[in-house]
Amino acid sequence: MPATVKILYDNLWPTITRLAKESKRKHIAVAYIGSGASRLLPLGKDDVLVIDMGTDTVKSGQTNPYEAEKYLKKGVRVYTCSNLHAKIYIFDATLLIGSANVSQHSKNNLIEAGLMCRDKTVLTQARGLIRSLQAEPVTPKYIELCRKLYEPPRPWRGTKKKRKHFSTPLHSRLWLLSISPVYLSEEEERLCHDGEERASKKIKDTRKFEISSIRWTGKSRILRCIKEGDLVVQIWNDKKKKKVYPPSRVVQLTHFQSFDERKSPMMFIHIEEPSHPRLMSWLAFKEKVEKAGVGNTGRNPQREIRSVQAVHTILGLWS
Repeated sequence: MPATVKILYDNLWPTITRLAKESKRKHIAVAYIGSGASRLLPLGKDDVLVIDMGTDTVKSGQTNPYEAEKYLKKGVRVYTCSNLHAKIYIFDATLLIGSANVSQHSKNNLIEAGLMCRDKTVLTQARGLIRSLQAEPVTPKYIELCRKLYEPPRPWRGTKKKRKHFSTPLHSRLWLLSISPVYLSEEEERLCHDGEERASKKIKDTRKFEISSIRWTGKSRILRCIKEGDLVVQIWNDKKKKKVYPPSRVVQLTHFQSFDERKSPMMFIHIEEPSHPRLMSWLAFKEKVEKAGVGNTGRNPQREIRSVQAVHTILGLWS
């Protein structure tokens, strides 16, 4: 039986390239990609690549926008994170964390090392970490800008230019919301419809996503604190069935008061939901998140997940 964890050094790049060719699903977060990156790390349609493609990084030649463009044309989902320094490679059920950026310099000139792991819990957390970094997509228009800024690195020349300081990226808040079917009045139906109309204009891919709405009532922390861009995991209660939906992003909030004498604060949370979501049983979800340190989730949780490890675990369950 293969070892769960082992270290790679002289065979690091041959292993990465081989795994990239053999694997069906790749999720990569690596600081820099240089010339020849698309050959060293072959990726395909719907694979995920997070890189540091900030303008300073492009100007200094550390990230090559032409390589990012090649990935985009192959259907790779490319994102940029301007203070990324991690090197995380996930190939199906294999995780590799090490020192290597994707470049010929790394392959031919540097002593690199990586730790290869097939532990399921660690893999889930790593997938969640990469998912949490997918905030800023690289677009063809941004590639065009970067191509104008790019200056190829000179051999063996270190950069002395002081880079701008970037704070640690603040990942989107993640909320667990227990949801049950509700009846909407005519006034609420109208407000919800108007909110969904506005929210639908923010959907990135109408073939894969659609707008769904949650009505929220009462003076709760959720009503005060939830923001556009946050992530919501719905625990759907319908009679005896209890299913958990994958994380969906909040794209619009509609605040209003109840249409009775009490004028209670209410809102519709409009989320960008997968058109064909992969549901998980409540018991399976509960077991996994409690192992990740969430603690007792209760029967009908309404809470924010604050533990970074727990957030990564939950996000990784659907990656």
